[in-house]
Amino acid sequence: MAHGLNDPKIRVHQALHGYADGHRLLACSTTLKPRDQKSMLIMSDVSGPNAIIGDAGYLTGYPLPESGVYALACTWAATEMARPGCVWTHTLLLDFADLAVLPSMAFLVNVFRRPSVGFSARSFEAILEIEGPLPYARPMEIDQNSLKRIVWGLYEHPRDRIIASNDETALDSTFLLWAQQWPRLRRTFRFCTLAFGDRSSEGNPFDLQFIPARERSVRARFSGTTDAERLRPAPEAWMDTALADLLEGAEGKLRTFLREVGGDLAGGREAFVPLCRLHQLMPQFTDRDNAIEEAVELLDGSFGAAAANSLRTIFVNAIAKQPAVIGERALKFVLSHLDLLTTDGLQQSAATLGRALWTYDPNALVKLLHDLPPRQSVAEQGLVNLSIDDVIEGVRRSPQSIPAVLGRRPELTEERDLWSIVGPWSEDGLNVVANRPERTEVALAAMLNARRNDLAPRAVQVLGSARVLRAICNWASGPRTESHAETLSAWLAASVQSGEGLAEVLSGDCVPDRMILLLIARMTYPDLVPNTFGEDPWWTSVNHAKGDLDGVQRQYLSAYLLARALGYRSRNQAELIECSFDDVYIPASQSRLSAEAWNIIEPRLPKPWFFDWDYCQRMRDALVEAFVNRDLAPNSFMRVTRNDDVFEQLTRAIARTGRGRRFLKKALQSLMNQNEWSKRAEIIQDAI
Repeated sequence: MAHGLNDPKIRVHQALHGYADGHRLLACSTTLKPRDQKSMLIMSDVSGPNAIIGDAGYLTGYPLPESGVYALACTWAATEMARPGCVWTHTLLLDFADLAVLPSMAFLVNVFRRPSVGFSARSFEAILEIEGPLPYARPMEIDQNSLKRIVWGLYEHPRDRIIASNDETALDSTFLLWAQQWPRLRRTFRFCTLAFGDRSSEGNPFDLQFIPARERSVRARFSGTTDAERLRPAPEAWMDTALADLLEGAEGKLRTFLREVGGDLAGGREAFVPLCRLHQLMPQFTDRDNAIEEAVELLDGSFGAAAANSLRTIFVNAIAKQPAVIGERALKFVLSHLDLLTTDGLQQSAATLGRALWTYDPNALVKLLHDLPPRQSVAEQGLVNLSIDDVIEGVRRSPQSIPAVLGRRPELTEERDLWSIVGPWSEDGLNVVANRPERTEVALAAMLNARRNDLAPRAVQVLGSARVLRAICNWASGPRTESHAETLSAWLAASVQSGEGLAEVLSGDCVPDRMILLLIARMTYPDLVPNTFGEDPWWTSVNHAKGDLDGVQRQYLSAYLLARALGYRSRNQAELIECSFDDVYIPASQSRLSAEAWNIIEPRLPKPWFFDWDYCQRMRDALVEAFVNRDLAPNSFMRVTRNDDVFEQLTRAIARTGRGRRFLKKALQSLMNQNEWSKRAEIIQDAI
């Protein structure tokens, strides 16, 4: 099972081979393909005739490609067995994906277990969970001269099977070499730290085998191999780079580069030397004029067509990443070599090419959109892969490029910094937003944050008032400053002109703040919102909105709701009267009702007789007319005010007519049906 480096554990399957009426598999935590089972059976046996195995055993590494795992095995002499030459072999089966991400495999030595007398084979049938990568059990011991000869043999003679003398540093050297390799080479690398015969088979040569140093006769069993001890490495620069990286460890720059480019390489060890040389050339791009040309020549001369496409992509990326060469000359050079890239290679390099060209001249990249392939592909892929910050910086310098950029990067409409750029492109931006309904609210929030008040009317036309108003309300639920208040007012004014759109938003519980309701009320008139069926949208919003208003603000909102209730459009007239009457009537009775609140409610009140300026009397008359003549719910009348004195005044006003008294009897009966008796019941009884 594959795990990333951030996962503290890796899961590893295991197998145990040993003697039981012949050398065979004793336990395994997984099922392998038949061919891989056969390979593991062969590799788990002793590494050659007359093998003398020390207490620590030896390691063998080889791939099992059909099962997608790499086998790392430790073999010990089974001296407790009566039959000579028996061995125990504990094999760890590493998923190729796990093997690719491990910075080193040396810690796995700690995981191996040699069976002891009376052991249970079932203990080897469990999947291992290994804390990784753990530190190696002991400091690595390296013979640098020996290591240098092995490196030279492996990579200057990439087709050869390399042998070297086994000593106390063989194991450490192997793990160093293995960790440096890129993932594809790492998972095909075959090695044995103590071989008494060539373990290669047809089609499966071993890359590196260590043989007993003192057993010279053993060398005769390795015909056709290259002996590292007899090699004399030349003073090549790539060798210095490779050796330095080996000793540097997991943070080595060379191995980082190898991992970056090696995933697409079809070859094996033969790619190592040219890759090292290419790695050496890249830092020289800014220092030597011909370094780029040398790298291109190296790519063409060392790799096949498919591999060259991938490496040329990395090469172009390297140019784009060099600050000193991101200029006109370097960009022209890169564009002139686009014909060397296949479609796949172009796609891999387009992001960096685009970033480099965009940084130099955004308009130049946009012009490539109208060019022929592959230049057109560079522009398209470049725009898609640019970071948001890079795109914004570029279009700020070239606003005329925004419409073309939005065609490839519509998500830019969600960025405040984009909308901060004023220009005729905004119409294109709104059309892009309209085509992405699932992200409209985010884009509108970006416009609001950019304080683009000038866009509000057109945004309502293009996107619809309900959609805009819903986004405004959600945006306004966050912290607001004085400048935000100005923006809020401007956008609300543009979006509340449609009664249907406003009804949709108010009915959907989308107005969380009473302050927003107040602002909407100030910008509309009470009968604007339709209520043909269902609950009144205003009543829905008032019930769900939170937040406090000061006295004057509460008066206005309540006067607005009361005026709506006294009209004929609401289907929740009684409920609106209940929630608003006291907030208007009580201040009026104390001569503190604001002029703007009175102005909104006064047209809905009965006309005064001559010079009767008694606000309260007119409100009482309006309330009587609403409850009695419209046959509103008597229960609501009982809750219309919290003040008993006001309730008594209203009751007496209703009791003046026969119809009013019948209404009061219904109200009294409703109390009796609910087994409630209160002072208000006595007030009603006295009135009728």
